[in-house]
Amino acid sequence: MDKLKSDIEIIDWLNSLEWIEEVRVSPVEIVGKIDLKTTSIDKHDFNLINAYMDNRYYILFDSKLICIERFNA
Repeated sequence: MDKLKSDIEIIDWLNSLEWIEEVRVSPVEIVGKIDLKTTSIDKHDFNLINAYMDNRYYILFDSKLICIERFNA
């Protein structure tokens, strides 16, 4: 898979993950709500997330949320 280079691509990809139950979009960030059954993200999933993101984005994990923000926002 190529790098995710647009907000639309990231939103579609997050919606395809079975451990994300809701995706919210704001002008500054894309937030994926991690389902309550997921207690941890394995190394493979974390490496995939990092490999797919274009270098204009950075990822924050906060409790049960994955936040993807743009550097230029």
